[in-house]
Amino acid sequence: MEPEETTVLNTSELFEMIDGICWAPDWGSHSLHFGLSYEPTASDLFIATYPRSGTTWMQNIVYNLLNDGQPFDANIDDFFQQNPHLEIDGKQSINMMRRPGAIKTHLPMDRVPYNPLAKYICVIRNPKDVCISYYVFYNMWSDVPKLDFDRFFEFFLEGYLPFGNYFEALRSAWQRSHYSNVLLVSYEEMRTDFQSVIHKIADFINVELTNHLLERVMKHASFDYMKSKFDDERRTFEKKFIDSIEDNAVAAQRQQIFMAESNLKTMRKGEINDWKSIMTPQQSRRIYQRFINACQGCDGLENYWSKWNVFSSDIEAIDK
Repeated sequence: MEPEETTVLNTSELFEMIDGICWAPDWGSHSLHFGLSYEPTASDLFIATYPRSGTTWMQNIVYNLLNDGQPFDANIDDFFQQNPHLEIDGKQSINMMRRPGAIKTHLPMDRVPYNPLAKYICVIRNPKDVCISYYVFYNMWSDVPKLDFDRFFEFFLEGYLPFGNYFEALRSAWQRSHYSNVLLVSYEEMRTDFQSVIHKIADFINVELTNHLLERVMKHASFDYMKSKFDDERRTFEKKFIDSIEDNAVAAQRQQIFMAESNLKTMRKGEINDWKSIMTPQQSRRIYQRFINACQGCDGLENYWSKWNVFSSDIEAIDK
């Protein structure tokens, strides 16, 4: 294999490192510090993912299973009260969350607060599609510096993006996948074998999956159902939240962000191998090389995505 290319990056003017986590300066550090120091209870359920790996989709599957197949749009306030984001929403949201629910986090598993009696659902997605999806989503945020794809790609490869290094997060999740209180699921599984994934999750969180419940979850937690409704419901919730803020200065700031992110889409294409639409063959091979390096000490990871042909063109190019 050809040696991995390296690029010297200067990210000091863009992001900051807070307790080992790459972070956007405008986000503040209070909630991040809370998230890193949170003491989980035995009844906690975490959904741990790197950004753009199927987080919201998994939240919705779990929400449906815990609520007799109720769609999120029946009560969007309830959905978010049951699904706080640990290192973003902070202490008050975690303390006030409706339980049973799921705590979302983008922290790598080696930094997610651990309790051997708590449960952790880890969702992984192939690095090429994560890179493309994160690039698009990142540039919809209003409080981070905009990046063209070539620069974003270098940052992704080196792990200098908000929430940290994809490859280290992948290793961290894979190395803990054998724990009895950890369930590892991939985005690709969710797209190609949705029903089996629902069965896995129901069994993991001890929900009796009747035929009636399965039918409701298959409908209300499907990608297409979420894509058609979720972002409109999310913006309705955010607008209501902003209107409830009593501090006028804080409300004005949140309103400015809300308006600047009017085109933000949580649910995008949902396609496997969409990376081909943007990524060059050289960039594809560089990600593959970085991925192979990350597989050291992770038995089975190197071939995990072979059934979806994620790296087939890279392997063919190297073998020539």
